[in-house]
Amino acid sequence: LLSALPIQPSAAVAVEPTQPLVTAAAAAATALQASLAIAATPPVSFVAAAAANLKLVLTHQCRATGCANRSCLLCQHNTSRACTSHLKPKYISKDLLTAKCGGPLCVAVVAGEASHVLEDMNGLEIKMCLINAPKYRETRAADEHIQGLVTTGHLPGLVIDKPLLKWGVGAETTHVTRSLQGGMRQLSELRCLCVHGENQSGKASEFKLLVYVPGRNDVTPLVSDTFTVVTTRSKGAVKADIPTVTDPVKVLEGIGDQALVTLAELQDRLEYDLPDHLKAVTQVGQLLDLMKLLEAQPALSSEMRCKKLFKPVDLQRAATHAATAVHPDYRPRVWWAPESLVQQQQQQQWGVLFHCRLGAVQLDQPLAAVHR
Repeated sequence: LLSALPIQPSAAVAVEPTQPLVTAAAAAATALQASLAIAATPPVSFVAAAAANLKLVLTHQCRATGCANRSCLLCQHNTSRACTSHLKPKYISKDLLTAKCGGPLCVAVVAGEASHVLEDMNGLEIKMCLINAPKYRETRAADEHIQGLVTTGHLPGLVIDKPLLKWGVGAETTHVTRSLQGGMRQLSELRCLCVHGENQSGKASEFKLLVYVPGRNDVTPLVSDTFTVVTTRSKGAVKADIPTVTDPVKVLEGIGDQALVTLAELQDRLEYDLPDHLKAVTQVGQLLDLMKLLEAQPALSSEMRCKKLFKPVDLQRAATHAATAVHPDYRPRVWWAPESLVQQQQQQQWGVLFHCRLGAVQLDQPLAAVHR
């Protein structure tokens, strides 16, 4: 790696060592393994798995640059954390259905509890449609019973009968049919729309994605987690997963249009004399300081409650979300050669300096070779 650098080594860069590259690579590998729902096992032939429990599963290869461990020193300021689920909780109408990290979803047919992918099931057709999530809950339709609903044709009451799915440049439709390739199918071109007019009352469209194999009772269908779809005019409803302290407060859960106005004019709404930096709250870090001030000053807290400036539930949601905020971190990172190697060769310790963006080390962008 050092010999491939386009610049000469520099002794003028003084950078403290961080965790070894091996640790970073191990963390990345762990995050990737945790993001996959399918075990990394040898392919299983369809003949051998004929008597096994066949089912469709949803998975994706996580593209997050940070691990899921919130106490990890290497990733503590990284806003891109490993996914804990395959679907995002909320999408904007006509968005691609991707994971939170931006990775494309994938449907696979697996056998047994070990989740072996049946790679030789090429050409098997799968059918995708949206089902009404609230109605699914009302009917108490358990996931394990969905196969019976598909078989007996009792799905019409659950399936959304409006064309809200779209594949690539194709037309909007109620169902999308595709064939498996190597036992899997990537859903990289699947988009979802919201129900027109439903968001006029402030309600979002709540769906579940149903994927099944027509005419095959031996393959258990897939029912996804619930997700919502909002109109393009409701972009503000899609909030940041992990905000930074310099982000606008609108990225926080519980902060709507009215709350934004109130926070921006906070001093004008109060008799309490706020500190200069809190007279207009526009950033996440300022909201954190405001919450600390409310705890320390009962008079301010009482005045805000009496004047009903915010709904207590919404303010608490915003405070909880703000507590996860990180500081923007663009400090470069350096990895040094192991001490044992330096002692054996009796020479200076060399390292590689990398760019870093919002706490994510850009391992494909070496900045310089350094030594000490």
